[in-house]
Amino acid sequence: MPADPKKGASFPLPERIVRRFGQFHLFDNTWGLPYPWRPEDLRSSRMTVTIADVAPGEILLRLEGEALIATAAEASQAARGYDAKVLGHLRFDRARKAFTRFDGVILGDHWDNDGSGAGRTGRHPLGIAFELAKGDSPQDRVPPETTRGGRLSQYLGEGGRVTSFAGSGRSGRSPTRRLSSPST
Repeated sequence: MPADPKKGASFPLPERIVRRFGQFHLFDNTWGLPYPWRPEDLRSSRMTVTIADVAPGEILLRLEGEALIATAAEASQAARGYDAKVLGHLRFDRARKAFTRFDGVILGDHWDNDGSGAGRTGRHPLGIAFELAKGDSPQDRVPPETTRGGRLSQYLGEGGRVTSFAGSGRSGRSPTRRLSSPST
């Protein structure tokens, strides 16, 4: 968070956060356990935060961006992919130095032409909703299911630790992911 936040100021999210978000959270799990994205599958991404309002106790932020994830360098040749737009709203509590709100939606075209989508091949719309988990439940402390198979260290990064991230396990066309905030 900027030391002196100004309404209307924009800044890009750090690349490590954008990569984590794209690789581990933007996937189609409507058919069960998804194949996780590889680090190199994140072909392009941009996420920008704009300060919507500044008050003595809180800062309101708007998140906008896009991501192209594909299993081949040329997206049209990829067996799987997701071309998505990102929109979200965040609230930062200045006294607690913590996010107290993160509501987001990702919408785009997802495709699966290699059979990994349990028979749902071709392009189809996929929407993903995010909300900030309260952190008071054990399920709020489970890392994303795409970190299985030894990928947790990629998710956490160097010196990382599990804070409180969880997927809700809902199924359907619009899965919801619950994310909770680290204390800073």
